[in-house]
Amino acid sequence: VLNGYEWSPNRASRYGCSIPYYIYELQLLARKDDESFRSWADVELRSGVPPKKIAVLGGSAAQDYLEQRFPHVETVGFDGASDAMRAVELGIDGIDANLQDLPVWTFYGSGFPALTAIGDPVGRGYYVAMVRKDEPELLAAINTAIFKALQDGRLRRIYSKYRMWNEAQSARALEINGD
Repeated sequence: VLNGYEWSPNRASRYGCSIPYYIYELQLLARKDDESFRSWADVELRSGVPPKKIAVLGGSAAQDYLEQRFPHVETVGFDGASDAMRAVELGIDGIDANLQDLPVWTFYGSGFPALTAIGDPVGRGYYVAMVRKDEPELLAAINTAIFKALQDGRLRRIYSKYRMWNEAQSARALEINGD
C-alpha cells in the first residue's frame, strides 16, 4: 500500500513498513474571512467562547494530534481530505477549521480560495509504504528503491515538480537513516 499512509506504532505492528518516502507536517486551515481564527492560540479553550470544531481526515495523525493536545476541541472526521477542506470553506455544521496534511494543502489549496493557512505547520510524521508481514523481500526492494531515489536526487526532483519539496525534506538526513 502506497498512498500517503502515516507511520504509526499500530500500523508497524500489523504491516511491514518501508523507510519513510516523505516527511509530512500538519497545517491548520481556516476561512480567510473568519477574524476569530488567526493563530493556534485561537484553538485554546477560552472563557465565554465555545470550543472550536475542527475537521480532520478520520483516523489520521491530524485527529490524534488534536485529541492529544486539545482535548476540548470537537473533531469532526471526514472520509476524504478535500471534503474536510470544503466543509470549512462552506462553514458546514459550524466547522471552524481543518487540520490537514501539508502536502494535501499544497497540492489542492488553489481549489479552496476561501481558505488560508493558520500558523506554522506542526506534528511532523512519516509517509511509508506498507506490505504484508510475510513479504520481507518486497519490503527490502521497496526500501532499496526509496533509498536510491533519495540518494540520486530523483525524489527531490519529483517533489520539487509538484511543490512538495520543503524544509522537512531537507532535514531528512537528521531524522532517518537508510537501515
